[in-house]
Amino acid sequence: MLSQEFLEKMKSLDLEDVSQYIRSISTPMLVSMGAVAVATTYYLTTRPKALPPLWDLHTQSVEVPGSDFVHRSALQKEDGYLTHVYEDARTMYESFIRGARVSNNGPCLGFRKPKQPYEWMSYKEVMKRAENLGSAFLHKGHSKTTNPHIGIFSQNRPEWTISELACYTYSLVSVPLYDTLGTEAISYIIDKGETLQQQNVLLNYSHPFRSPKGAMLTHGNIVSNYSSFIKLTQVRLRCPLNSSDVHISYLPLAHMFERIVQGVMLVHGARIGFFQGDVRRLSDDLIALRPTVFPVVPRLLNRMYDKVSDRQRS
Repeated sequence: MLSQEFLEKMKSLDLEDVSQYIRSISTPMLVSMGAVAVATTYYLTTRPKALPPLWDLHTQSVEVPGSDFVHRSALQKEDGYLTHVYEDARTMYESFIRGARVSNNGPCLGFRKPKQPYEWMSYKEVMKRAENLGSAFLHKGHSKTTNPHIGIFSQNRPEWTISELACYTYSLVSVPLYDTLGTEAISYIIDKGETLQQQNVLLNYSHPFRSPKGAMLTHGNIVSNYSSFIKLTQVRLRCPLNSSDVHISYLPLAHMFERIVQGVMLVHGARIGFFQGDVRRLSDDLIALRPTVFPVVPRLLNRMYDKVSDRQRS
């Protein structure tokens, strides 16, 4: 209000009047105005600068010569799609082995009990548990050629990732099940779900009036997907991940997005900490874990915003 009043008076005064007006301003007012000017100057000179685009924003894709309207990302220098980033990580199993090596058998999967710090399993410990579980699958008659499908129906927890790693280890097919599909849909997937080829993951999705459909994903699909994420963060954001990074896993692992994030973390030997299973306690888990990678969805951000606003009002 004071600044608006000051500007209005300045517009209607000549130079002599301005000089008299300035002399009439109290010292505290002048100090305040000076502080505002200094603070504004400091902000304008030190604020982070926007990252320059690495390509023309009007041409973010390039048409592949000789194709019918097929485009590739402008990040790619060649017409082929990105299959992998690391030569020693072309499958999800190799990705985990690479993570164990680059982390020097560092902490891998973490969990916590209420009001307790996180407890961690090393990469070798996780691999050992996956090998034991996979051996049990084989003992029960599952193999690459006979009954290869392993359903995983659980909240996010270390055992989820260990179960999927067991499938990777013995070339089995993981079939994520999600409670939101409903009992009828889950029963349909378990009883009648079939595959058309060898793959790594059979990802099911539902339609309100139809039977669930399975999206068949190979190791190459998933590695190519997370490789694109890695390249984008390394080239565009200049923030490559490494074994010191920490991810909090709370988005459903039955969705492919969370699995891609975990693939990115594991191939770099990073840590994955799981929430307690209750989104209402997620803030406590964040404080305890202090993640460097925190994927969020709008619904959660809105909830966090409302919580902060309520505290400010109170």
